[in-house]
Amino acid sequence: MPTKRAADWWDSAAFSGIFLASGFSCSQTLPYPSHQRLTQTVSPPLHTMNISKDKLAVLKNSGKASLSPNWIELILSILIGVATWFGLKEFLYSSLPYPCGLSINGVSIGCDWRQQQAWEMFGKSLFLTYVIPVVLSCAISGIFLVRSIHRDVRQFSMVANLALSFPILSFIGLLFSSIFSWLFALLGIVFAIIATISIRKMQSYKWDWVSFPFNLIWLVILVLFFNQYFMLYGD
Repeated sequence: MPTKRAADWWDSAAFSGIFLASGFSCSQTLPYPSHQRLTQTVSPPLHTMNISKDKLAVLKNSGKASLSPNWIELILSILIGVATWFGLKEFLYSSLPYPCGLSINGVSIGCDWRQQQAWEMFGKSLFLTYVIPVVLSCAISGIFLVRSIHRDVRQFSMVANLALSFPILSFIGLLFSSIFSWLFALLGIVFAIIATISIRKMQSYKWDWVSFPFNLIWLVILVLFFNQYFMLYGD
């Protein structure tokens, strides 16, 4: 009988120990299951954030960088504007009414007219009317001509950048012959149309459309100028 009691006591003690141990282990494992996956929030690398910020800055300033000149181009545009101013004045100052001995718009044209007389009578008013739009157009176009030569087209395609260069070429042609002036003006329109149509295919050149209205404005200036020029000086 005592042996049996000892066995009962041992069994009950062993059972109680196992029960407490299992309960203690369960109390440790229940809040944190071994199979549960923990998610960790990972921030993007610092260099990736810097690249994203740089790209965002480029996108914001792409249009501004494409249309606004740097300080070298700004100085160049001023020099081109001054040269255009003197070139237009010299062109009109050296022009004489044709033919002599007749009257143009009620003004009798003698064969003894001098350049200074023709300038005071016709050229000066024509110069003052068109000098500002001609100078501005050539100064802007000269920047794109230089960019075309250096292949620094910014956000423009090569075709659009070349189209923006034609007004200055048209003005240079004016100093030699009106035929060259009209030829370059029409070529500018053609290149601008091609660049504008190509925008759908080349999404990266979103500023190409600017070339068409720019060349169209120049063509209107040229038409008005030559119309008044031939009315004053004769055909």
